[in-house]
Amino acid sequence: MAISPYSFNRRVQFGTAKSLVNKKTGGTVPTFVPEFKRYCAIRTRTLNQQYLAIQNDMKDSIVVVIRHTPKVNESLLAKLGDKVYQIIDISPDESNNMNTFDLITMTVAEKVGG
Repeated sequence: MAISPYSFNRRVQFGTAKSLVNKKTGGTVPTFVPEFKRYCAIRTRTLNQQYLAIQNDMKDSIVVVIRHTPKVNESLLAKLGDKVYQIIDISPDESNNMNTFDLITMTVAEKVGG
């Protein structure tokens, strides 16, 4: 996969959801807690891929590309900008090439605030 290093112009945080106490109400609220960061590039879908995403009820999902790392898995959440995403699928590149990349499909996490 040919990706320019200049495409990695955004920062994505990976972490988990922890229940923290809201100081104003005293109740617990699931909150994103970051563990590590990576530079990423947003992958643009082709028109055919967009149609397939709509058919599979994944029209609000996005695909990001990061350098290959075994640290990322489906149990983590990702924060990009001010939105928290649930990781749906990871397509890792485990070849012996020098530059390997992972494609991560994510959708907005409904129950976790920023």
